[in-house]
Amino acid sequence: MSKKIAKQVKMELPGGEAKPGPKLASAQVNMAKFCTDFNAKTADRRGEVVPVIITAYEDKSFDFVIKTSPVAGLLLKAKDPQTARLQKSLTFLEQKHKKSLSTKCQT
Repeated sequence: MSKKIAKQVKMELPGGEAKPGPKLASAQVNMAKFCTDFNAKTADRRGEVVPVIITAYEDKSFDFVIKTSPVAGLLLKAKDPQTARLQKSLTFLEQKHKKSLSTKCQT
C-alpha cells in the first residue's frame, strides 16, 4: 500500500546550508532531519541556490528530489569575480557620469 501524500512543496534553498525556519515549516516535515539529509546531499553545492521538491506524507515521513540549479546562478558562479566587480564599478561610473553631463546640459 502506498503512502498518502499530505503536501508537496517546491522551494529553493542554499546548498549545504539549509536551516529550520518558516520556509520548511510550511512543508510540514521534521525540519531537523530534513536539514541534515539535505545538507549532506548538497554539501558539494555550497553557495548555489538548489531547487528541491519536498513530498510530505500523512505519517510525517518525507521524500525530496533535488533539481538542477537555475542557469542564472550557474552563470554568475562561472563568471570571474574580479571581472564582475570591475564591470559593476564601470557601470556605476558610466551612470554617474551621464547624470552629471545631463545636469550640466540642462542648466
